[in-house]
Amino acid sequence: MEAHRLLPHFFPTILAAFACVLMATPQEGAALSKVRQADVPKELSEQEAAILEENDAFVTLMTRKSVRTIAKNKAEILQRDPEGDKKFMNENRGENADYWYWAHQKARQALILALGRQPGEAAKAIDTIPFAELLVPEYAWIVTPEFKKYMETAQDDLAYLYDPFLGVEVFLANYQVSRLERHYPNMGRGRDRAERPAIPILDVTLNELVATPRKGEEDKVGLDAILGLPGGGIFESLLPTSKEYKERKPKLQEKIITASDSQFKSIPVSSSAARDYIQRMMSPQHPYDRFLLIEGSMRTSDEGTTFSSDPELRIVVNPKSYAANFVTLHRKIFATAKIKKAQ
Repeated sequence: MEAHRLLPHFFPTILAAFACVLMATPQEGAALSKVRQADVPKELSEQEAAILEENDAFVTLMTRKSVRTIAKNKAEILQRDPEGDKKFMNENRGENADYWYWAHQKARQALILALGRQPGEAAKAIDTIPFAELLVPEYAWIVTPEFKKYMETAQDDLAYLYDPFLGVEVFLANYQVSRLERHYPNMGRGRDRAERPAIPILDVTLNELVATPRKGEEDKVGLDAILGLPGGGIFESLLPTSKEYKERKPKLQEKIITASDSQFKSIPVSSSAARDYIQRMMSPQHPYDRFLLIEGSMRTSDEGTTFSSDPELRIVVNPKSYAANFVTLHRKIFATAKIKKAQ
């Protein structure tokens, strides 16, 4: 299969040798933005391409089968057509493996920003990804309207203020549970034998999703490993329309992992690491004092597993806990200090 290379958008410059990738001809009649690139042969310097992303440092362009990032001081935007660009992206994303790799990179970047206490920037990063509904499940939840809304209000979430990793883990657990069917019957094999129901919960850790692999470990750790791209190459197998992509199996738990609070309520979570962390924050011991609680119920019987809908099964912050009071007090002190500094 033909491979396409993608220049990471944090590179400061692009060499003239990459100009040839912009020669892909847009579809006839498609209105597109036009960009002039410096330091390349004159006949290649002006190209029509859809603008995926633009900031003070770089501009990212999409042609029919490639995505390239150019340093802003090497590119001059001669013409803008946002509507034409959007139409072009939608019409061509099905055969542009570079686009899907770029979209996954942006999802990873949004999660890094979220975990780095920059929820506002994370929401902006999510906004830059058009037509992202076909990302692999491990990253698809990051670009959902629900996660973007959470990022926009994360500064009001005591769990996020305590630790962004905790806030995001709680969001992921609640988000996945909210999308489950309310009842999963056991898969019986024989008259007296009942097997655990298959409940589609992702088996992922946040650290795996944002990991930067060491040299030589690209196929074992990080984005390329999850996408199954050996050697960092971008292959047609990344296209959602390809047979390989359609046959991908998301990394789901073989045996459901649950976190339990001090009242013996339980809820599915995305990994054993998430379970251990969330359960620690549910501990009645000092200093946590039941910082997190579980609302609703998850009931398992011989017939199967049922999740309550009223009240909805979810993890919530206990505002009366010691940790919640500590975070609230710290937040007030910090806000007061900012006001005094402004004055």
